[in-house]
Amino acid sequence: MSIPINLPQGDHVLPEPVVHWKAEPLDSIPPSVKLIASVESGPRQTTAPTQGETATSVAIHMDARVAIALYERLGDLIRSMGWQRNIGGGRPI
Repeated sequence: MSIPINLPQGDHVLPEPVVHWKAEPLDSIPPSVKLIASVESGPRQTTAPTQGETATSVAIHMDARVAIALYERLGDLIRSMGWQRNIGGGRPI
């Protein structure tokens, strides 16, 4: 179940690192994408028994222009850090 949120002005940081992400196209004009980041959250704060830790997902919508700029900046970061990007067969690109 998705819960819409409105963040107040300011910088916000998720306290836990992202453990998984995916991007999905949105059927919209102008063309847009939804970037979904999943972080591990601690045990639920409820009175009922839980199944331990859970994942929390945050979805961010952005238009194509912003998504392309993000992609380019991530490429610059990868190169500046000396990291190797791999494609399906495992060879660096």
